Amino acid sequence: MEALPEGEAHVWLADPDGMRDSSSWQRYLAMLGPDERERHQRLLREHARREFLLAHALARLTLSRYAPVPPEAWLFRRGEHGRPEIAGPSEGGGLRFNLSHTRGAVACAVIRDLDIGVDVESTARVVRHEDLAERFFGQAEIDALRAAAPEKRAPRFLEVWTLKEAYLKAVGRGFSVPLSSFQFHLSDSDPPRISFDPAVLCDDPASWQFSVHRPTPVHTLALAIRSGERGDKAVRLFDGVPEMGNGAPPRWR
Repeated sequence: MEALPEGEAHVWLADPDGMRDSSSWQRYLAMLGPDERERHQRLLREHARREFLLAHALARLTLSRYAPVPPEAWLFRRGEHGRPEIAGPSEGGGLRFNLSHTRGAVACAVIRDLDIGVDVESTARVVRHEDLAERFFGQAEIDALRAAAPEKRAPRFLEVWTLKEAYLKAVGRGFSVPLSSFQFHLSDSDPPRISFDPAVLCDDPASWQFSVHRPTPVHTLALAIRSGERGDKAVRLFDGVPEMGNGAPPRWR
């Protein structure tokens, strides 16, 4: 077991396409609870099944790295909008987590006692970004995207999109909140900032910490933490699946 300091958030990311050991997949499947296994079996596409299985095994192994609980012993419930949350055992010690997966990447973010959301997306999925921005973004975000150099528009769109998803996952609201009711303001020198439409959302921009990372050449990852008065948290990123009793894999940064 490893300590997770209150001043840190850890993000673990693994590549489902890079895992060739069939025994690992069988071991991961054995960790899942009945509901997870049923949902896994309902997925028709092989890549979706692999991403789901790795994501849920990664969550269990990550949580067990920071608490004296076997991976298969964790109990989860789904929030009103589907966000997975820890339901037991009590030895979890205030751990909070969030999951995201896309083609070639599965991410699990973990912290103590704070709301956290993570989203990872593949650059291969950036299509019709200008149309999507017009449909879902706020006016300030649309204007900033138009003002960007043509070669920077797709990466900037993906940064905003992943930040929006990370925020919604952190608050546990899903897409019940209009994406245009909150906007992100990005610069090359400062962390992302958020603002809200007070007619739709009552939230405090100063209580949030956001960051954008590029863990691989083809993936963008965004993290949202409701740090509040406790101050910004150090974000540490790890490559691979945490295994019980093993040392930490190399850090990205």
